[in-house]
Amino acid sequence: MDEQRIRSRIKFLIDKSEGQIDEASYGEIVHGASSIMALVYGPGSRQVAALERAIGDEQKRVSRDFQELQRTTVAKLVAGMLAGTLAEMDAGLVGSIRQQAAAEVLADFVALSRSALESGGDQAKNVAAVLAAAAFEDSIRRLGAIHAGTVGGEKLADVLVALKNSRFLQGPQVAIAQSYLTFRNHAMHAQWDKIESEAVNSVLGFVEQLVLKHFQ
Repeated sequence: MDEQRIRSRIKFLIDKSEGQIDEASYGEIVHGASSIMALVYGPGSRQVAALERAIGDEQKRVSRDFQELQRTTVAKLVAGMLAGTLAEMDAGLVGSIRQQAAAEVLADFVALSRSALESGGDQAKNVAAVLAAAAFEDSIRRLGAIHAGTVGGEKLADVLVALKNSRFLQGPQVAIAQSYLTFRNHAMHAQWDKIESEAVNSVLGFVEQLVLKHFQ
């Protein structure tokens, strides 16, 4: 869904929240808002969590014995949050917010992987490898969507090719990223004998550099 269609959908949902809200309209507003927030800020973002939390709190505040009032108040709350999203889009802030959210997610993966690796032992190394592989894949897929026009269903190897062809990845970066693709495949297929702790650290360092350079 392109930005203009997202804007139109937000305005439609805001308009739909006016007046009395029947059960069908209520469902469309609430679920529509959740979908829009996920599209704009990303699934699992703080904005999506805040929306879900606010809806839950408001539903608890207004008794179900007054369902019409509950639907109306929740719809108004959701409309207000959608209006805030539209204002952030108008101000050009959404890209920055989404990048920051991505940075937080990736940083969490890296921190968890390093923590596991520091525990020592093969089992901890294996857990760290899976987390590092996930961080590597997530970062490459996000960059592919932004800089190479990939849409999410491609093989990771094809995303790397797209990033190379778009000249986002150049020179030694290409070979390094492709070598980490092999690491990712070993980790995701539980080929632990082919993974060393040093390789995990190397992948984590690569992801950290991507986050610092492209997700801040």
